[in-house]
Amino acid sequence: MNPLEQKTRTAFRSVRYTGLGIELAVFLVCGVLAGNWIDENYETAPWGILGGVAFGVAGGVRTLTRTIKQIQRDAAAEEAAARNPTETPPSKEPKS
Repeated sequence: MNPLEQKTRTAFRSVRYTGLGIELAVFLVCGVLAGNWIDENYETAPWGILGGVAFGVAGGVRTLTRTIKQIQRDAAAEEAAARNPTETPPSKEPKS
């Protein structure tokens, strides 16, 4: 792998991790706002906000686990490619 390709991969990974933090924050903020709206309209304080935070955390954890699994798959594929650089991965196109 040439140095430019290595730098590109590193930059892509950094963006993925940054995006993960932003997604978690968005889930939490949306949950709090939705919970606050429920509390104001249905007079259920503090249960609306608590429920909204719970849903926000659940959504964030789901996104976190999906991203971690994808990172692990990518790392395993890169490791396999490093061990067998001449071998190309199988094509996903159907045989005709």
